[in-house]
Amino acid sequence: MGRWGDGEMGRWGDGEMGRWGDGEKALLQVSLAVPHPLPPFPSPPFPSPPLSLSPPFPLPPFPSPPLSPSPPPLLPLPLLLILKGGSVIQIEQKTYTTQDGNTVIVLTPVGRLDITTAWQFRLKLQECISKLSPHVVVNLAQANFIDSSGLTSLVAGMRDADKIKGSFRICDVHPEAKLVFEVTMMDSVFEIFETESEALEGAAGGIAR
Repeated sequence: MGRWGDGEMGRWGDGEMGRWGDGEKALLQVSLAVPHPLPPFPSPPFPSPPLSLSPPFPLPPFPSPPLSPSPPPLLPLPLLLILKGGSVIQIEQKTYTTQDGNTVIVLTPVGRLDITTAWQFRLKLQECISKLSPHVVVNLAQANFIDSSGLTSLVAGMRDADKIKGSFRICDVHPEAKLVFEVTMMDSVFEIFETESEALEGAAGGIAR
């Protein structure tokens, strides 16, 4: 009791207790007490619409591409050229066998050998050289007109034959076409013979008798 005697209690006397007087108690009550309940969290003024991935209005159907008409059937080349106003060249073809067993093809174009027909003769030369024989003789006795396109087809045929160690000869040039060879100096480029027999004599060993 000596600890809690008048001396010890003096620490908690009126002076110390004065710290916890009416003023301090009122402050404590104010700081711990809530003056009024908190208002509820304000709600949005209008309900939010539900999330939707669909468009707000119906979309028109996707247009399907128009069906393309089927292509017309392919026509044979001569008929197609006639319908389009083109020219079809007639090409006579003969086959000879040489003394050593080689084959020589003789082609005779009939009519004009110009820009409208030269490509056909070019294809014929390619076919003969690649599939039949590399030795070709072109008889121009019935080709009454030749322009630069016709000369180009002949040069191309000669190069094709040379590539595979063949021979390419021209014979019996029509009088109206001979001037073209002379003016363009193509008579010095090709092997040109007066007759078909002369051209065949030296072609791939000569023709068998």
